[in-house]
Amino acid sequence: MIAVTAAGSESWQIAGQRFDRVVLDEATQAPDPIALVALQQAPWAVLAGDPHQLPPTVIGEEAEALGLSETFFERLAAGPHAAELVTLLRVQHRMHEALMAFPNAATYGGELRASPEVAKALLTEVEGVREDPSRAGPFVLLDAVGRGWEEEREGEDPSTRNPGNAVRIVAEVRRLVSRGVTPEDIGVITPYQAQVRLIRDGLVDLLDQGLEVSSVDGFQGREKLVIVVDLVRSNDAGEIGFLRDVRRMNVALTRAKRWMMVLGDGALMARHRYYKGLLEHAETTDAWCSAWSDEGEALG
Repeated sequence: MIAVTAAGSESWQIAGQRFDRVVLDEATQAPDPIALVALQQAPWAVLAGDPHQLPPTVIGEEAEALGLSETFFERLAAGPHAAELVTLLRVQHRMHEALMAFPNAATYGGELRASPEVAKALLTEVEGVREDPSRAGPFVLLDAVGRGWEEEREGEDPSTRNPGNAVRIVAEVRRLVSRGVTPEDIGVITPYQAQVRLIRDGLVDLLDQGLEVSSVDGFQGREKLVIVVDLVRSNDAGEIGFLRDVRRMNVALTRAKRWMMVLGDGALMARHRYYKGLLEHAETTDAWCSAWSDEGEALG
């Protein structure tokens, strides 16, 4: 068995070798030319991936228009023989069942099940982690409606940022650490690089201790005990931009193992079907929390 990248499967070290089977992981992110490099190495192939998460990165508009952004996996899954070729792995081994609930209903048709090992696993069961009464459940949606935390762009930077959100994210991460959560067990995900930079600036000391602050793409295929998601967008026009691709948000919402907070503007969320569903899910499961209730202060 040899493990390589798809492109690396044609490297000189293994040139001329043939294999019984190719297993192509993250196949829904592999454009056809890259996938073919690996698939030509064996007569049988197993493609593993999730078409509801990140697509291939295709920069050229012409290449995208010609179909390069659609993968072999997606075409097989949508084809006439999908029932014979495609298998859904229905048991997930990462998330508490409360964290799984919305992605399961919104994206996977309610077909997923949490394995017994993770279904009830709570953050407070980790040694040294204290309870936070106002953020007690595994999932918290922190609604910033009315706080006046507006999005902005700086200079010629095309990326969007939200300074008010960033300040609150910094406070919430420090609150988690004050509860006993180690920085290396915390990941902060936001769709915009400008916001990544703002949040990192406020948490430099914790970055040195293992905290990760990154884009959605940076967390694909990964997990953390705790995830904090910053949606960033807040405007009167109802514009959500990058968030329109709900596959990216599905990635963000499925990285946490035991606890997750999502910070967003409820008024904006309510104007878009997917995010309205997330907001309503939080309200009906007692996961909704107003950003007016406190300032995210560290626990004493």
